[in-house]
Amino acid sequence: MIVTGVGAATQIKNHPTRSTLLHKQDFLQSSTSNIIEALTKIPGVSSLSTGPAISKPVIRGLGYNRVFTINDAVRQAGQHWGDEHGIKIDKASVNKVEVLKGPASLIYGSDAIAEVINVITKMPVENNAIKTKVLSNYQSNNNARSINANIAGNLNGFNWNLYNPAVVAANYRNKYDGRVLNSKFNQLNTRGYKG
Repeated sequence: MIVTGVGAATQIKNHPTRSTLLHKQDFLQSSTSNIIEALTKIPGVSSLSTGPAISKPVIRGLGYNRVFTINDAVRQAGQHWGDEHGIKIDKASVNKVEVLKGPASLIYGSDAIAEVINVITKMPVENNAIKTKVLSNYQSNNNARSINANIAGNLNGFNWNLYNPAVVAANYRNKYDGRVLNSKFNQLNTRGYKG
């Protein structure tokens, strides 16, 4: 649910900001190797890529520090520094992504000239429940193998979550060059919270 407050009554077609929401299922059905490549399905969103693991969002022709990226309420600024720095968010850990279009710089500051990408990883489970999940994926062009293990609980108001996504890929192969050396990558991530 996205709630937007305004000072006077208005219609959504007259409101300057629009938002697009992508859920985990959308990312699971995508064969991309990172979260930014998966976002390119949204009109106006493309990516600047320097390999299978490094992608930056480009929205309406603007990129780098003109796209404001938030991951669980923490600003992500790694993509600002150069071509070899992408957004460091693991696709397997993402629960949903909100893309806020329009003059978001009024709310988020001058870095939000293009749009705001709000990435939400893990959501709390319902009360008095424990859930586990294991997801796996394989991509044949670079032998990319991924696994995402997650265990979360909410017992009498004590909420906790632990997840460990990992991706290991070999050198990419194409029909002209064979193996493209130095294109392999490893992404290992462990995150969690309690409260």
